[in-house]
Amino acid sequence: MSFFPRFYGEFPSIFQQISSSLRNQYNVVYNPTNQARDGKFRKIQVRLVDPQTNKELRITDQKGKNVKYQVLAKAGYTAPREVE
Repeated sequence: MSFFPRFYGEFPSIFQQISSSLRNQYNVVYNPTNQARDGKFRKIQVRLVDPQTNKELRITDQKGKNVKYQVLAKAGYTAPREVE
């Protein structure tokens, strides 16, 4: 996220957005099956999946309405290289 405030009055809402973002996040650990230390870029995809149906996870609020969510993740990573 980036913020470009034009005046001090915008700071409270920016701080609230940052606070909300930090409060609503999870960290996921990934251990690749490809352990090759070749320095190549590897794509990854992060999705929320219902483990019972193996379909996209639907999140609902207390009234049964669907809750929109957004997964923010890197597109991939660069594998480390062997130390020479």
